[in-house]
Amino acid sequence: MKSMRLQGLCTAIWAVWIPACGGGAKTCGDEIAPEVTSADALFVEPGAAEASYSLTFGEAVDGVDAGTVTFTQTRGSGSDTTIEITAGAEADAWTVLFSPSLWQPGDRFTLTISEAIHDACDNSLGGDFVVAVSPYPEAGTDLDETSTRTLSSPYTLPDEFYAALETMGLPVSRLDFPDAGSTYETTPTRLHWTDTLRHEGDTAPTFAYMVAGDVESALGEPDDQILRELLAAQHGYNVREAFTTVRFDERYVMRDVDGPLLAALRAFYEHDPVQGHPSPPTRAWEEIESGLAEQAGAFPFETRAALALAIRGLVRAAELRDEALLSLGWLGMDQWQVLHEGFVSGGSGYSTYTHEFGSEGHTGFVFESMARAGQLALRSVESLRLSLADADPVSGARIDLEGPLGRITVTMEDAADTWSGGGWFLLVDGGGDDTYLDGVATNTTIHLPVSVVLDLAGDDTYRSTDEWDISEARVPGHVSCMQGAGIFGVAILDDAQGADDYHAGYVAQGAGIFGVGVLADHGGSDRYRGYSNCQGSADFGYGLLVDLGGTADEYETLQRSQGYGGPRGMGWLVDDGGDDTYLAIAEPLVVDWAGEGSNWSGSQGFGYGVRDGFFTPGAPIFSGGLGGLFDLDGNDDYQCAVMCQGFGYAFGTGLFYDPRGDDDHLVTHKYAMGAATHWAVGVFIDGEGSDTYRNSGDDECIGLGYDASPAFHIDRGDQGDVYTIDNIGAFVLGVGRIPGLGVLINEGGDDEYHVPGGGERSVGRSYTASGNRGGYLATVPNVGMFLDLGGTADTYDFARVEAGNGLEWIQTDPQGDDWDPAHDFGYGLDTE
Repeated sequence: MKSMRLQGLCTAIWAVWIPACGGGAKTCGDEIAPEVTSADALFVEPGAAEASYSLTFGEAVDGVDAGTVTFTQTRGSGSDTTIEITAGAEADAWTVLFSPSLWQPGDRFTLTISEAIHDACDNSLGGDFVVAVSPYPEAGTDLDETSTRTLSSPYTLPDEFYAALETMGLPVSRLDFPDAGSTYETTPTRLHWTDTLRHEGDTAPTFAYMVAGDVESALGEPDDQILRELLAAQHGYNVREAFTTVRFDERYVMRDVDGPLLAALRAFYEHDPVQGHPSPPTRAWEEIESGLAEQAGAFPFETRAALALAIRGLVRAAELRDEALLSLGWLGMDQWQVLHEGFVSGGSGYSTYTHEFGSEGHTGFVFESMARAGQLALRSVESLRLSLADADPVSGARIDLEGPLGRITVTMEDAADTWSGGGWFLLVDGGGDDTYLDGVATNTTIHLPVSVVLDLAGDDTYRSTDEWDISEARVPGHVSCMQGAGIFGVAILDDAQGADDYHAGYVAQGAGIFGVGVLADHGGSDRYRGYSNCQGSADFGYGLLVDLGGTADEYETLQRSQGYGGPRGMGWLVDDGGDDTYLAIAEPLVVDWAGEGSNWSGSQGFGYGVRDGFFTPGAPIFSGGLGGLFDLDGNDDYQCAVMCQGFGYAFGTGLFYDPRGDDDHLVTHKYAMGAATHWAVGVFIDGEGSDTYRNSGDDECIGLGYDASPAFHIDRGDQGDVYTIDNIGAFVLGVGRIPGLGVLINEGGDDEYHVPGGGERSVGRSYTASGNRGGYLATVPNVGMFLDLGGTADTYDFARVEAGNGLEWIQTDPQGDDWDPAHDFGYGLDTE
């Protein structure tokens, strides 16, 4: 007997060397090595009714009348299945037949040689060998966790902040800014924590670091979970009643005997269409099955399995989308269709609330179900991206299928493709420098609940067929929704690598309107040009732009972008590093904001609410959401015009967070860099690095609390920073107004403060004009605070002499006709 080997339709691994006999009866040769030794590369593919495994002897074993070969299958649970085969003396092989359904993750198969054969080989053939079986292909994990937490973070305001309050005779409990008659109970978009931050004004930085901590923690998760965790964090701040985190996923395992991809495509094709679908496919599956089987067969098994797992997850996400719209029963799908069509033809996110269906358009929407749909879809797409990351191009490998939930197209060819027309449930492009036109990765109709584009490689271009430029001083309307725009559904654009160019007009590049919209780019120096409601923007939903890879990227917009959170909107832009540029254009002038000769930005960490009802009976009042820009490293350049870089408006919260790098900040008009107005919150945090802050326009920025709003500008680190004000030097650098809490804290370095004129209304001052203290504002404190807590050679370039290096100053002279020392406070401190 020369050798012994295991053969079969399924590849197996011999985990123990097999003794082999050779040279005739009762003699045995040396051990032989198995041919397959890498468990990492093994997939066990179901697909045949039975699998054959043979033990082959090179020659008969002398003197053996019968022998028994036993296969023992040991399951992970400990139960065994044993198969015995007995053969006669002249036989030279035994064959084991069994169904592939016996294969389970973690199975071990043990072979035992009967005593007769064992003895015939001089006691040298005995012992067992193990066939190690790889798990079935799978993705995700069964996860449905809900937890609550309290407002907390590692950051606390410096002791000097509270010492300053004590010096002014101002208890911290007085930092309570009222709601102008708008209450949590009467304002359906109010989020519980916004009241906390305004009623306990010193908690805003704690909250900002809590959110930033969630972002940094998410980026530390395994690659396929980063986007899911970011969306889970967003939803945790979009629950009205409490900080409630919901983490959701589902595990899918491929066991289909007809092949995993074909089975997933069938489940997709035979799924019920969304209610009211005007023209779902009508051909029976059997009519198209053979053609799809041929298409699927062109892909390697690993690719087929990964696609099948992703399709299963996305179909389930589509069901959760429908649950978000229908489970409360307030509106039918036909009514949601009207709202969808109204938006894409010219409406706005909050206008849906005042539609003919009244408040039902908002109240009937289940944010948690939509967040679950988005989490599952994001994990499914990211698992697919990682599974296909090293897949080689396959010529001719392509799948096309139109189903009731949209269109699936997959190509693994390395070719420069042009994709247009929209309607994709899933579009996967394997390589090449591709062009994507118009409504890709967006919910073009209410009947397309999920829309995903995954591009695996290449320097790609995403744009509209209308090749306009912002220099024309125009922005195309709502029909330009694209590039990860979740409109009453889930839309994801996931680009795995390459230097890409994104260009869009309105609602794109990670925008959510009653939905989840995500653009994720994983590498390459990219250019993003999206001009309204783009680049991490949301009204009544979730918008995420996430750029990973630490490369230098360019972001350009006009308004409501780069981290914009409208009513019940969580809009975040997250960039993990690189020397990036962020621009909210000053020129050309597209729309003259408030007749002041400036574009309106509403970007770079801007929380926006609607206060029309305070002035016009019957008009809406919507508390704003959370807009955040998080750039975690690099020497970055930021420019905007009005209401930007950590600005809150009308019960909204704006958050700007850049913890590292030498950064430059320019505001061409006003209201920026840690400021807020009209019962809102603004927090600006810049960490390590030598930074420059400049206002070239109308002042009113950098730690400005305005109209019952707390605002903080915080610069950390030991490096020197430069603040430059070009206009008149009013209402900047830690000022309270009408009334509010405006704070500037610079923790270290030799800093420079350049303010024109005397600086009487800047650097730790409060200002209260005639009429500012009417009604509910009669006794509300108005506080401006300036704290420079490090550096030995700070420069104060203005005429006011009491403010300077190593000095403390307390405001005693009135600023404004109604300034009252019982309610108005200004304080400054330079500790060295």
